[in-house]
Amino acid sequence: MKYKCILIDHDDTVAPTSEYIHFPSFKNSLEKLGFKEIITFEEYINYSYDPGFENLMTNILKLNEEKIKFIFEEWNKNTIGQIGIFYEEVKNFLIEFKQKGGIIGVVTHSTKDRIEKDYMHNLKFIPEDIYSWELGKDMRKPSIYPIENIKQKYGLSNEEILVIDDLKPGLIMAKNGKVDFLWAGWAYKNPCFLNEMIKNSTYFATNFSDFEKIIIEKLL
Repeated sequence: MKYKCILIDHDDTVAPTSEYIHFPSFKNSLEKLGFKEIITFEEYINYSYDPGFENLMTNILKLNEEKIKFIFEEWNKNTIGQIGIFYEEVKNFLIEFKQKGGIIGVVTHSTKDRIEKDYMHNLKFIPEDIYSWELGKDMRKPSIYPIENIKQKYGLSNEEILVIDDLKPGLIMAKNGKVDFLWAGWAYKNPCFLNEMIKNSTYFATNFSDFEKIIIEKLL
C-alpha cells in the first residue's frame, strides 16, 4: 500500500450524518436560544466548510461558552440513540485497508463515543486512534496535532499518511502537516467546494466511481 495510515473525517465523509442527525439538533438548539432567523442547512454546510464549525458558533453566531455548552448538551441528548450508516463504498475501503494492516485514525468534530458506536455498528471494530471534539481547540483540526501524534505513535513518515475529508479544515490540516489529501466530494456539489478542493487536493473524488478508481490505483 502507498499509505500505511489514513486520517479520515467522519460526518459526510464516511456517513451522511449532518443533514439527518447533526443539523436538526443544531437548529433546534438555536431556536431554544431565541434565534429568530435560523440558518439553513446549506448555510450550515457552507460555514462548516469555511470558516469551520467552531468559527460558525463563535464568530458568525456570536455564541458565548455557556450557549455553546448548551448546544452540545442538547446535541448529546437529541442524538444519543442515532447511528450513522456508512456509505457502502467507504465501508468496503475501510475493511480492506484494515485487513491489509493499515492504521485508521479518525479526525472529527464529533465525540469519541459516537465514533466508536458508529464503527462498531458498521464495521465491528474501533479505529486505532480517534481525534475528537474533546481534545479541545488547540488540538482539533485544522490543528496538525492529529498528524504529529499519529506519526510519533506509530513511527510514520509524512509520505505514509493520507488525510481524507470533505471540508476545508481537513485540507488545511493536511497542508500544514505536509501530508497528502484526498477530497471526499461525494456529499455536496457546491461549486465553491469543487473549485478550491480540486485545485488544492492530492486526489479528489466527486463521486464513488472516482473514489473506487483512486482506491485501486493509489490506495490499495
